[in-house]
Amino acid sequence: VTELPGWLEQLTQRFPNTQVMVCSDNAERQFLIKAMQLGVREFLVLPLIRAELEAALERVFVAHKKRLAERAGSGKLVAVSSLTGGAGVTSVAVNLAVALAEIYPEQVALVDLGRPFADVANFLHQPKKAGLWDLLENQDHLDSSFIMGAMQFHKAKLAVMHGCSNFTGLDLIKPAALEKIWGGLRQLFVWTIVDLGHWLDEVYLSTANAADRLILLTELTIPDLHRLRELWSLFQQQGLRMDKVSI
Repeated sequence: VTELPGWLEQLTQRFPNTQVMVCSDNAERQFLIKAMQLGVREFLVLPLIRAELEAALERVFVAHKKRLAERAGSGKLVAVSSLTGGAGVTSVAVNLAVALAEIYPEQVALVDLGRPFADVANFLHQPKKAGLWDLLENQDHLDSSFIMGAMQFHKAKLAVMHGCSNFTGLDLIKPAALEKIWGGLRQLFVWTIVDLGHWLDEVYLSTANAADRLILLTELTIPDLHRLRELWSLFQQQGLRMDKVSI
């Protein structure tokens, strides 16, 4: 480019953690200053020189590794739930994960904790090769590498942890094991989206407590509004922070 495009500032503001590189045959000082003011972190003069390009890419790589180290363990956990089945929890969870992966490619995890039926695989048209079952069978080895081994990568640039496909596996799901899994996922991904379903038990409540945000879907029917009032009271009894619940 010889003139900075108007959309460049919007780009750097929308993706503040992304390194933007500008290549131009305009090497004037004011042009360079303007680029830096817009958030450009690397500037190369055309025609490109291989050594300079490699050095710039190395600086980008080092900066990326530094950001990953700084955010280790600080990933956000969002749980999507409902009051009854058929409210669209899986649809919302899957679409939210895919949308986030467009902004944070390879940095979003989608976990299927829907019970009694795990439907994320069907929504993504992805066969189940590994998943939550593998982790629960090996609860003494829940480190980051083991958790990554249970993830399946989808073409939408997100990682998927499929749920238990048989009812016997549901008995293995315990809050203590999930706490280790959530901790590992926070270290590995910027966002973790959990399809929590509507099965109200200790697993549901512990996940709701662990989440940074709980998205609760409801329909405007009298039975659902009654259930919402009862659930709201239960959340308060369990000490759940109500400011993190979005209805």
